[in-house]
Amino acid sequence: MLGARCDQRRPDRMMKAVVLFQNQLRCEPAAITAEQALAMATIPAARALDLDATIGSLEVGKRADLAIFSLDTLEAGSWHDAVAARVHSLAGDPARWVLVDGEPLVRDGVVTRADRAAVQEIIAEAHARSRELLERADVPAHRAARRADLPALV
Repeated sequence: MLGARCDQRRPDRMMKAVVLFQNQLRCEPAAITAEQALAMATIPAARALDLDATIGSLEVGKRADLAIFSLDTLEAGSWHDAVAARVHSLAGDPARWVLVDGEPLVRDGVVTRADRAAVQEIIAEAHARSRELLERADVPAHRAARRADLPALV
C-alpha cells in the first residue's frame, strides 16, 4: 500500500476506515470490500501522485517495494481470507519483512539498516520538541492531559 500522507502515520489503518465508514454510510455491509480498499491503496494511490510508472504495483521495471505481514499471530485470529485479515484484524501491525527498491529494510521483524539506540534517541528528541511546541503554543488539550493538571481520582 502506498504510504501517502494521511491523518494517521499508518496508512493501512485508513484501509480499514474506508471499509467501515463507507459500509456504515451506505448502510450496506459490503459497499466497499477489503479487496477494494487494498486495491485503492496501491496503483490508484500511486496514480494520484503521478508515481504509477515506478510504484503502486509489482511489475518488471518498477521499484520492488513490498511489505510482508504474518497471519500466524494471535491478533490475526482465525482467518479464511488473507486480505480481509490484513485490512480488518492486522491494521497497524508491524511488517515482518519490508523491501524497498528490492533491498530488505526489515528482516523477520528486525530493522536492518538502523542503529536502534540512535532511533530511540531521535524519537526521544521528537517527543521533547513536541512537548515544547505544545507548551509554547499554549495548547489546552496538552495542558489538560498533563497528570499534574488532572484532579485526583478517588
